[in-house]
Amino acid sequence: HDHARPLATIGQQYCAYGTWPSVIMGRHLNEKSQPVQLPRGVATSLLSAGFTRLVIGHTPHGNCPTVVPGDVQIIMADTSYSDMKKPDNRGDAASVVEIEGSRATVVGQLEDLTKIAYTVFAGEDARRTDVEGNHNLIGKGDFEKWFVKA
Repeated sequence: HDHARPLATIGQQYCAYGTWPSVIMGRHLNEKSQPVQLPRGVATSLLSAGFTRLVIGHTPHGNCPTVVPGDVQIIMADTSYSDMKKPDNRGDAASVVEIEGSRATVVGQLEDLTKIAYTVFAGEDARRTDVEGNHNLIGKGDFEKWFVKA
């Protein structure tokens, strides 16, 4: 049984212009501009369709991708406002998010040229401490006062 086809079809329903619903969640930040986990109902729907990770852009958040752990992991990868002193608001901050299966690897640099590199896992692998390269402290915190970003 080919599971990729149904997941691709379900994903297209969310992403294709003119379909309903076209947006899974419109804002992934609270009133203090801090990340939030998916509402339980949205996470349950995505999990039942086989999704364990949601990667989003178009919600700028800091100088490197933000990982929000949960039953469905969120990676917010828009860093377009990472250095507001620069004419393009981004400056030298740039990152690449590479996804392969349950693994997501982030490699890049911050606005001050500090290099970053970390790997996080979604789904069952996110909870495992024996998975090589699992930086399971990324995304930890209370998201009100602090959280680990890179």
